[in-house]
Amino acid sequence: LDSTTDSLSEAEAIKSGATVFLSGEINPEEVSMHVRMLVGRQRFKWNLRDPILATLSPETCNVSEGTYSEEFFISHLKRVLATVQQRSTELVVCVFDIPTIREIRERYDSAASAILSRQLARWIKGLLRVEDTTAKLAEDRFGIILPDTHMEDARSVANRIVGILQHSDFRLTDEITEAVQVKVNLSLNTNLPDESCDELIQRTLAQL
Repeated sequence: LDSTTDSLSEAEAIKSGATVFLSGEINPEEVSMHVRMLVGRQRFKWNLRDPILATLSPETCNVSEGTYSEEFFISHLKRVLATVQQRSTELVVCVFDIPTIREIRERYDSAASAILSRQLARWIKGLLRVEDTTAKLAEDRFGIILPDTHMEDARSVANRIVGILQHSDFRLTDEITEAVQVKVNLSLNTNLPDESCDELIQRTLAQL
């Protein structure tokens, strides 16, 4: 799409899924350059899939949920943060606090809350990219690392996840006949210059 297109504005095009908005008359060489760049980026992400999935092991993750442990989350965030600071790019840390998980355990039992937690983990992971990291930080809390992501884009992704989770019905066991709806509290922050991993995490948790 370019700026002469009557059907969509630049903002509408980006919101609809466009990655690049070219202004003025279309230059075939510029289009070709952007396409090659996007294809190269996508191939890089495909190449990341197997190495990233290989890091999911009983030592680093909750096998039943497919989410990383808090320890892995912190160590990985330190690595990503060092890379981001070296390259002068951005990352965003999101925390989804879902008190409904704890409430289900208190009302029913830990088996029911574990089922709900697994369902929520699958939903969250399914709405993220392969290079994004999803971890279980506490019984009712998920942490997400979004590398190479601007705050505006991360907020859009996070709000979409919150909206989907809060408007979905979750079924647990045969004994629990009613559908469960969850409440989600969201906090997210981008990294500040020279900010440590612990400082970024604490700043994000403090905003819940």
